[in-house]
Amino acid sequence: MRSASGPLWNGARDPNPHQENNQKDTEMPVYVVSRVKINDHDTMKDYMQDAPATVEKFGGRYLARTKDIEVLEGQADYNRMVLLEFPSREQALAWYHSEGYRELRDTRWSASDAHIVVLPGEMT
Repeated sequence: MRSASGPLWNGARDPNPHQENNQKDTEMPVYVVSRVKINDHDTMKDYMQDAPATVEKFGGRYLARTKDIEVLEGQADYNRMVLLEFPSREQALAWYHSEGYRELRDTRWSASDAHIVVLPGEMT
């Protein structure tokens, strides 16, 4: 998978687990994956405008933010997906629980239903 700015792995670590890695202390990026069903589009406009600044403040970046979803298997009960990348799990969780994001999160909770997970950028 590639993003517009380069490989999803962003050079932090080779995704091949069989290849020796000489950088033992390299932080593994993490990804925040959100499946969102927007119920109140007007309320979500402010959230979608203001959320990127909070992500950037914690070293994160958007890899995808779209309503253009093609379901290959199962049923999609959501109408938007977001994929964020953070340099570490600590930074992702610090963003999610931050004071700056809390009000926006409350807005999102009132205007949508979401399923959000954090996953490491590694092959296991």
